[in-house]
Amino acid sequence: SVVSIDLQNNRLMNSLVTEIFKLPNLKVLNLNKNDIQVSLLGIQNATQLAYLDISETNLLSLSGISAATQLRVLRAD
Repeated sequence: SVVSIDLQNNRLMNSLVTEIFKLPNLKVLNLNKNDIQVSLLGIQNATQLAYLDISETNLLSLSGISAATQLRVLRAD
């Protein structure tokens, strides 16, 4: 199963598909340096997510981030 996704500086555009948070074993998600709109809608489904890098993206809001109960590292600068 998928544990880590690293899409750093991958020239992604438009918006993050929030279904990514439905991956049950996802622990690491790196979206740094992409021209995407990031919404944390559904992040409560990412029950194993410990590391999230959404820095240098078009972050819409950090609203809902507290629902990621296992999150230990958040980069959103």
